[in-house]
Amino acid sequence: MPHLTEARCRACTILGGCTVTERTRDSIAALPELRGSTPEVGDEIELAPCLNEYELAVYERQGRPCPRVELEPGNGEPLRAAQLLMRDDGRIAFPEWFRAACGNWSADRRLTILDRALEALASDRVQAILHPQRE
Repeated sequence: MPHLTEARCRACTILGGCTVTERTRDSIAALPELRGSTPEVGDEIELAPCLNEYELAVYERQGRPCPRVELEPGNGEPLRAAQLLMRDDGRIAFPEWFRAACGNWSADRRLTILDRALEALASDRVQAILHPQRE
């Protein structure tokens, strides 16, 4: 699964694709799927879903079209932590990201972020998505 960014989700066909604006041009141009092209303001962008049909079916059975989730404001850092911790390369980058993103916060707040991320990763729903049983 590609790293889910606001730009990646905005351009996905499931969410209807997007029109490149002055504000979004750089973030859309940085998407790996668009490397080698230069989107211009006004271009219509529609990317294929970030998951294959089987993986999307897992979400569809849960009543969701895709992995995108609108978060409560306090869940942004736990989500980014969980996303990093799910991937081998992310686990390598995690300590540096955590120091940069959360290093000035209280120990309690940092522990809350870690607890939320780890609790989400250990949940039955996330484990079912990360390790689906083939039917």
